Amino acid sequence: MKKIIYLSICLCLCTYLQAQTNPVDGGNSALIALNKLTTDYTATNNLSKYKGTPYETEYFQRGLVFHNKKNLGEVYYRYNIYADQVEIKSTPPLENEEAKALNKSKETILVQMNGKELLLKRFTEKTGNTLQGYLSLISTGKTYTLYSRQIKTFAKGKAAKSSFEEDKPSKFIGFTQYYLSKDNHSIKEISLKSSKFIKSIDKGKQQKLKNFIKENSLKLKNEEQLIRVIIHLNQ
Repeated sequence: MKKIIYLSICLCLCTYLQAQTNPVDGGNSALIALNKLTTDYTATNNLSKYKGTPYETEYFQRGLVFHNKKNLGEVYYRYNIYADQVEIKSTPPLENEEAKALNKSKETILVQMNGKELLLKRFTEKTGNTLQGYLSLISTGKTYTLYSRQIKTFAKGKAAKSSFEEDKPSKFIGFTQYYLSKDNHSIKEISLKSSKFIKSIDKGKQQKLKNFIKENSLKLKNEEQLIRVIIHLNQ
């Protein structure tokens, strides 16, 4: 059932993005509802002085916003990973509209350009810390659901101590974590080391999973190969 819903949403996104007009512009009730889900926001500027970016992409992309399973239409979004904040604009031309922040709500889903759903979830890191933030749904099935979490850290630059050295600019460093939920219960970060990951799965499935990973030479640090493992677990 989850697969059917997910594929339907992705198909809806593709159909929407092929349209020549923006539904948010003409749908009064949808526009009003969307406005209630946003607040004024000051976007991050002057990024040229930093190495890297706090964003997933620095330009706005098309996506769909759903709230309480209702399609509110097409928006232009940009995900600030460092701030864990989605910035949106409703109408082109993009440069003439101030970005607003999409209010964080468990009832709101952003379907991204790549077809993935960006969801607000409560999850637990390997350290035991429980947090709430955005996760991307990347694979779902009858038992296991796999999410990814993008993270950006900020490293402050250092001035050169002598003429023989160069200044080190401040920079954003990005990496990805992966989380797994069983039967829609708690969402926990997983290890990308095969041996540790296998031990975290039900004992009855461990040996078959070990054989599957070995026979196919799968590396869990590769997202596509990790998805293959989750699909196998859901069979």
